[in-house]
Order: sequence, then C-alpha cells, then structure tokens
Amino acid sequence: MNTYRLSVDEVAMALSQMDEADLARSLLAASSAGELTAEQAGGRLLAAGHSLIARDLLDVDSNGVVRVSPELAAIVRPLAHADFVLRLSRSDGGPEAIRSFLFAGNDVIQHD
Repeated sequence: MNTYRLSVDEVAMALSQMDEADLARSLLAASSAGELTAEQAGGRLLAAGHSLIARDLLDVDSNGVVRVSPELAAIVRPLAHADFVLRLSRSDGGPEAIRSFLFAGNDVIQHD
C-alpha cells in the first residue's frame, strides 16, 4: 500500500485538473481564513502544482497540457465521487482523532 501526504492545496490542484473546478474552489475557500481572492487562489494552486510536479504526480507536456498521474487520480477521484464514506473518531480528552475510509468502486482510500 502506498502512502501519500497531500496538502489541501495539492488536492485542490488535482481536482481542478480533473474537471472538478467547483469542488477545488470550495475546498480552497473552506481552508482559508476569510475571503480568498482569485489571485490568492491562483498562487496557492501554482505552488501546489510545482510541489506535485516535483513528486512526479503532475506533468505538463510540451503543449502546456497538464496531466494528473494515474496514482494521484486514483487517490483524489474518490474524494469527489465516493460511493460512501465510513468516518471513525476517537476522543480521550485530548484532540479528536479522525480516520475516514472512502469507498469508490473497488477502491478504498484511507484518510487521516
């Protein structure tokens, strides 16, 4: 099993390249303290894109077409199109620990 650690901005960048622009915008807005301008969102997505490219999870071809790697697509797609989600939480007086399992077709993604 592969483990990936992705920032909210990286997930939003992947979603934006997978025809999920509205969901990407909502994710960025929800992770911001206050209003997020188009310039701020663009800067965050640009930085996230660079991070994903550095890890070979995103590619830009010679024509400027951005492609999400199959590995990243397999992780992010269930976030947008899960058949169902099982969410577990535990609190023992400290911070709540949350683990979610997203089920999409035959894929199961664990999210901590």
